[in-house]
Amino acid sequence: MMPIFGGKTFSFPESRFFGDIADRNGAKFVDLRHAEGSLFPLSYKKAPQGRPMMLAVEKTEMLITTYLEMTSPASFAPAFAQAADIEIVKMEMPDLGFYKFLYQSVGEEWAWRDRLMMSNAELRQILASEQTQVHVLYVSGSPGGYVELFRHEDESVEIAYFGLRRDYMGRGLGKHLLSYGVARAWEMNAGRVWLHTCNLDGPHALANYQKRGFRICKVIEEPMPARYA
Repeated sequence: MMPIFGGKTFSFPESRFFGDIADRNGAKFVDLRHAEGSLFPLSYKKAPQGRPMMLAVEKTEMLITTYLEMTSPASFAPAFAQAADIEIVKMEMPDLGFYKFLYQSVGEEWAWRDRLMMSNAELRQILASEQTQVHVLYVSGSPGGYVELFRHEDESVEIAYFGLRRDYMGRGLGKHLLSYGVARAWEMNAGRVWLHTCNLDGPHALANYQKRGFRICKVIEEPMPARYA
């Protein structure tokens, strides 16, 4: 796809991650593609002579889901934080109330809906499964986030959910929790470890996954489901 700015069409350079700045014929724009070439809609506002041009990301009407995988532990690049007040504890017993608190407080601003739409019986069955592991990050005794793993029948392990509560962001805890989750996934005798993210998730999610060693394997674009609107 090539955007048309002021009647001119510009092509994009290859991009490895969100937020690359490109310059074509004196026109600056932000390349927000996934590595596979997906592009978020952009709005363009022409600036007066001598002043910087402004770009604004419009609310997208498409859901763009990026799947990433790690096929060997050798690809894993962990980044653990060194802090005495950090602890990660496996949830040994399915506690629906506590789980829903984590799910909602971590995912509310990223439009997480799926688990809240399940019945208690469905959710309890998932959490009680031997294929599921939920690991909770505690900081000075308070829950700061969690990572949820699920082992599929093909022996792959999915990082099904991962994230931090708002008050715990910006402290390097995300890469620590993700590193912990990846390490636990390989301990589950995974043939590969995989996950997915989308354009509703946090702006640093994709870069964090790639820095830990994940590689994009598939990108799917579809109309935005009503539950995320």
